[in-house]
Formats: sequence, C-alpha cells, structure tokens
Amino acid sequence: MNLKNFIISVLIITCSMHAFSQRFGFRVGANFSNMIGKNDIVGTYSDDYKTALGGHLGFVQEIPVNKDIVVQTGFTIAQRGYKVDKTNYKSNTYLFYMDIPINALYKLDLNAVKLFAGAGPNIAVGVFGIHNWTITSPLASVTDDKEIVWGKEDDSDLRRLDIGLNLTAGIEYGVIQLGVTYTPSFSNIAPTRDHGAFVKNKLFAVSMAFVFGK
Repeated sequence: MNLKNFIISVLIITCSMHAFSQRFGFRVGANFSNMIGKNDIVGTYSDDYKTALGGHLGFVQEIPVNKDIVVQTGFTIAQRGYKVDKTNYKSNTYLFYMDIPINALYKLDLNAVKLFAGAGPNIAVGVFGIHNWTITSPLASVTDDKEIVWGKEDDSDLRRLDIGLNLTAGIEYGVIQLGVTYTPSFSNIAPTRDHGAFVKNKLFAVSMAFVFGK
C-alpha cells in the first residue's frame, strides 16, 4: 500500500468513527521538539541541535468504549523541528506535519474533575518544511533558506511518514481538557539508509482542548 492509499484509509476509518462519536471539539497548544541525527561516518551530528518552540492546532473526537475508557482521535497540524545557535552560525528547521493520534484514555472521575491518562499510536505525515540559516563572519553576514524536500531519493531531505507512540495525561473540567503528551518516534526518517543514516523526531506537547457533547 502506498502512502496516498494509506492516508486515505486512515481518514475513512477515522471519519467512520466520527459518525458514532459523542464528543468532539478542538485542541491548541505548544510543541517542544528536537531531532536526533547520526551516521556511520561522523557519528552523532545533532549534539548542537536545540529544542525548538512551535505549536499545534486541530480537531478532537472521542468515541466512548465504556463509562471510564474512550478512544480519542482527530487531526492536528503540528510543528516539529530544531534550531542551532552558534556564534557564527544560526539556523531554524520548521517541519509541519498532519498528526493523526489514536489514543485509548482512561478517565478517573473525581466528581469535580476527571484525571485521564492513556497511550496509542501516532501517525504523522509531513506536509511542509523549511530550513533557514545565517552565517556570520567579520566581513559579512549571509542569510538563506530552502524548502524541505520529502521523499526517499538521494536528493530528498526527510521521509514524509513518521510513526510514533503517544503517552498522554491530564485533567478534565467540564468541556476543558489540559494535558501533556510525549511522542517518541519509531521511524527513521532519513531519506536513504546510506552509511547508516539515522534521523528521528522528538516531541513533547502541552495542550488545551475544548471537547463538547455528552
């Protein structure tokens, strides 16, 4: 199954689940992301990468399994990436993904509020990215940028599909959910595997969701 058919299948399944959903809403929040990169030639080359601040925005669907457990899914546009901040070189890499989380949540009802925790797979598809940089010398400063090329070819920058795991927890009060999510990636998104090339996203998110319904 190619990537296009895979995405279409996931969308159909999720939309079908929505037909039976009793709660829906939207989520917004902050992302703290970084990246690991290494190969057999230079070893780990991402030691200078620093955590980048980004954001996410999307829709939430909750499908009840029983009174304590729900499946929470939806669609989110989420920013990943990293930055480099050296004396003579500064850069920012912005990667925008469409995330499809499928989390099983357990909710503990404490009357006034509910505590929740859960886990599940996360399907992330790269939709756009840009890398910009500034090189400074005593004589001049040069700034440039390039668009990220997604694919598996030698001239690509990153693979588009990134599969990970969501680990999430938070608190719910009425229609408001406040939560944190850690998403370790299972995917090596280096475009090729030449010389042991290995690239992986890291993501931690803080979010607020407004979920309506019964």
